[in-house]
Amino acid sequence: MKNLPKLVIPILEKVRESKLTPSNLELEVWNYPNHQAWVDIFLELGIELFNSDLDASELPIGYKIVGFIFDWESQNQFDGWLALTNRANFIPEICHCYELVGLPREAQSIRNAFDVWNSEINNYEEAAEAYSQGNPEYPDELTRMENVVCYLIDNKEELFYENTA
Repeated sequence: MKNLPKLVIPILEKVRESKLTPSNLELEVWNYPNHQAWVDIFLELGIELFNSDLDASELPIGYKIVGFIFDWESQNQFDGWLALTNRANFIPEICHCYELVGLPREAQSIRNAFDVWNSEINNYEEAAEAYSQGNPEYPDELTRMENVVCYLIDNKEELFYENTA
């Protein structure tokens, strides 16, 4: 039998109650039937997970993936390449999570941009060029997030539940 980890239930409840998510959202947010809301739901969950004091190593891997990828995507939406500064300490984990969901070129593109960002003293154009040279699978952020969400939903049983058998 599979169960939700007790540690993450308060965060899932917070996401459920958010004004940014559908009003009839279940605790298992990945089961929401309307695919058009999935990105918003996972963005909200990712931000909440990233900003929580939970130790990702104590949770099923899906929560770490959501926390790092969707917080990163949110940072990019609001701060552009400044996300490389805001999340500098987490770039290895972010890239690893992209690799886990089958986007290794996205991970390499972020590494490229990060290296240039640090060596060129926060040069936006150079960071963008370095990112592009990594040939990311989905350079469009919405398409990339939709693909990550589909991976998460397709693998929800392995990613979000504890095995209690």
